[in-house]
Amino acid sequence: MAFRKTRKPFELFDCNVVCSSHTLREVKACVYLCLALVLLLQTIKASKPNPLTGKLFLLTVPMMLSPKGKCFLYIYTFYEEDIIVKVKLPRTQSTSPILMNVTVYKFHVAVFPVDSKYNPSKTMGYLQTIHLFSDTDFGVYAFLYDFEDSVSSLQLLPVSAWGKQYFLATMSYTPFVQMITYEEVNIIDLTIRTSLYQLRKSLHRFGVDKIHLYRDGAYVLSDCRVTDKEHGSVTGSSAVGKFPFAVISGSCSSRTNITTCGHVNGYYGDTYDVVAEMLQPLKLYGTEFISPAVVGRMSKWDLMIVASADDTIVTVFASEVNEYILHTGLWVYVVEASNSSPVYLRSSHPVQVLLLQRSACHKSDENEGGVGELGDPAMSILVPTSLFYHTYIWKAPDKTLLPFINYVAMVSAGIYYRDILVDSSPAYKFLQIQEVLRRVDWKVLAGKLADEEHVISSSRLKVFGCYFYGLGQTYAYMQPGGFLTDHEDVSCKDRKGHAVDDIDNDCDGKVNEESMNSKDDDMDGLIDEDCSLKDQRNGYWGFWSEWSCSRNCTDEKVYRQRQCDRPVPNVYGKQCLGVGSDSLPGECFKDTICPENCPWRTYGKNCLGQCPNCLSDCDRFTGACTECADGWQDNDHGCTTECSYGTYGRLCNLSCFAKCGSDCLERVTGQCAEKGKPIDLLFLLILLLVSPICFLHCCIKGQV
Repeated sequence: MAFRKTRKPFELFDCNVVCSSHTLREVKACVYLCLALVLLLQTIKASKPNPLTGKLFLLTVPMMLSPKGKCFLYIYTFYEEDIIVKVKLPRTQSTSPILMNVTVYKFHVAVFPVDSKYNPSKTMGYLQTIHLFSDTDFGVYAFLYDFEDSVSSLQLLPVSAWGKQYFLATMSYTPFVQMITYEEVNIIDLTIRTSLYQLRKSLHRFGVDKIHLYRDGAYVLSDCRVTDKEHGSVTGSSAVGKFPFAVISGSCSSRTNITTCGHVNGYYGDTYDVVAEMLQPLKLYGTEFISPAVVGRMSKWDLMIVASADDTIVTVFASEVNEYILHTGLWVYVVEASNSSPVYLRSSHPVQVLLLQRSACHKSDENEGGVGELGDPAMSILVPTSLFYHTYIWKAPDKTLLPFINYVAMVSAGIYYRDILVDSSPAYKFLQIQEVLRRVDWKVLAGKLADEEHVISSSRLKVFGCYFYGLGQTYAYMQPGGFLTDHEDVSCKDRKGHAVDDIDNDCDGKVNEESMNSKDDDMDGLIDEDCSLKDQRNGYWGFWSEWSCSRNCTDEKVYRQRQCDRPVPNVYGKQCLGVGSDSLPGECFKDTICPENCPWRTYGKNCLGQCPNCLSDCDRFTGACTECADGWQDNDHGCTTECSYGTYGRLCNLSCFAKCGSDCLERVTGQCAEKGKPIDLLFLLILLLVSPICFLHCCIKGQV
């Protein structure tokens, strides 16, 4: 069932509404108190990072659009009742730069069409940028239409959320990459991983190249209009800049994995669609992800995982648990993720994950391998759980351009999914509730969404992930609804300084590092400044412990913990963001004997655990004891493990081989096996003489 909008969230704090039922004498005091509460909530909200909002956005129309393609910008705000967003369009061959105003209302979306004359006209080289700016934070996402049946959408990152390092990701057909800067000059160190001839040729050589980006400009690297449509990608390639920059990445004619499609819309073989996404910088990578099941798809989907560090261990919990070990810039497809259940993923180091939708052909019959499925390829950033937010704004794309069936998928901690509202309606009453495989502490809500504006929020401001996607006959789109960003100050400019002056001259967050590592870190041709005594090492969370009960028999919750130890931050690094402990409703000690009441040398639920080998009584909850009896070990678990081979005694620290020359018969005292008696030589001599005689006698008797 689709949702329909009825009211916006936070009307609870409209002071006229709250105080309307009070008497005249009480109204003034009520209004003052209510306004104070509103101010407090605004202060708390302003103190937290906001989802993909900022005061300045830059973009170029992605290269994958043809000269007649269309681009629409969807602009929204969480804050003032109405704001003015200025849109500065670049100079063209026939026009001067144009400045236009767009009015955006709180919790509403304004649509701004970009004229096709601003579409890219070349496959390689520099492009001018479109600017969007305002005095109040706002957000932007874009819909891109090409030909009659190709569409994609992407969330834009504000300039304040850009980073200095990216790992590129594209689908495996006609890739494109666009890099955008706001600095006068930004030098990008680009390491390309690809076998595509045209891309290698454009960079003159295979490997590392420096690209100079200039203020208000973008560089496009594309294989879109190569006539032979080479197969390949640039996934895993790295881009490192002197200053923060943005990357739009995707494919001009991405392919599905279905190869027996027959004749579809003038194509023989597979079907095609444009895909694009503004990538997250390295600083926004994560270690925990949940991929929602894509309702409305018949085919399954892929997860593309790109590593940012060597020896990254990635564990994927699907119908089976699979583990991958990746190195920096390397990537792996988790192919054919379940189309009916969400997938949980975690990694030992931060990774970038993209969800790649794919489908069979739409209009082919069963004899040609088709299944009559809606949609074509689509690509979306998968948001780390650490970057979830509590409010999202979205407006359906214009159905007069291309008709869609629109969907929403939300990822929530299991105990908070009932708090999620679509406009004012509880989402769980209308959407499908999906269980995350092997993770009872998470839920996914997914289903159709009406073709209009929506505000999706948590009534208790609990964070959750949100994705929007749409399926048409031979086209599809998907995008995250937003995510938290680490606002970096990119207004910092180079300052004239000198080596070891204890000033961050190159605005990279480090001081004097070049004088210590003898490297030209800021790529200015000089080794002249900036120096932490040690390189910065930020902390990242380790794995969660298993869920367990507390030591309070009246507490039915289950708990888990994690440590900031993969790696531990050094003195120059940042501590882990988020919490190190978590809890969920459970049934600990329900209808059971409390361990505190267990008899001597028993422990645990209903006193089923035993610890008879402890020297003294064991802990009633865990079975741990201070010391084990002779011949036993593992006092943390009730001394239930006998001493290992070749050892015996107290703490199992005595050697059988030193005492007996071989292993002991038992583990308490280390008793040795009895040594054998010497064989009687006379008996052996008699045995040797008698044996041949007996043998001959038996043979003769057998002949008779």
